[in-house]
Amino acid sequence: MPSLMRFQYAIGSELRFLSHLDLLRTFERALRRANIPVDLTEGFHPKPKLSFAAPLAVGITSQGEYGDVFLREALSPQEFCSQLNRVLPKGLRIVRAVQVGEKVAPVMAVVNGAEYRVELGGDTIPAERVQQVMASDQLPVERTTKKGTRLVDVRPLIFSLELAEGGLVFRCAVGAEGNLRPEELLGLLGIDIRDVFVERTGLFIRGDDGWRDPMDGIEVTHGN
Repeated sequence: MPSLMRFQYAIGSELRFLSHLDLLRTFERALRRANIPVDLTEGFHPKPKLSFAAPLAVGITSQGEYGDVFLREALSPQEFCSQLNRVLPKGLRIVRAVQVGEKVAPVMAVVNGAEYRVELGGDTIPAERVQQVMASDQLPVERTTKKGTRLVDVRPLIFSLELAEGGLVFRCAVGAEGNLRPEELLGLLGIDIRDVFVERTGLFIRGDDGWRDPMDGIEVTHGN
């Protein structure tokens, strides 16, 4: 009977320039090599039933990415973690996994918040500049997509912004209802994202009860 495995994975500096499409292909190859019994879509070109919470921008590392994969046969979370970690390339690692009910909402549908850490490499930002950004009612930025360039007010997408040792930590919106690009916030602070190190430290489900881990309340098996 098909089952759903939710997993957390980390992307290191070795693979931070991997595109989202290449990441998907890397996981598909690894699932085959690890002999994970992945359930497939129907049709002439079946694909693994695999999805991710929120695409990670190229050039950014992460300790807290999430994915869902449907399995056609039972497999323990421990086996899932160990078998995949044996074949994944350096810079990509399964952190933990948990088997959840099929009726659970897809992780890509529920994750709507992210936390980032920025290392400034010795540079500093005046605290007044950070305070100015957070005190602003509107923060219009130019956003370019396939449909062209338009002004977007990103202030509602920024939930917190703080100076930290050697850099910044901020929380923002991700997902279909609103998505802040890290380079947009950094640009408002006069920082070129190419000059700093950025890591996504976590993805979350934010609601009236606060920010929750996508695996909260579920028994989790950690990877090796």
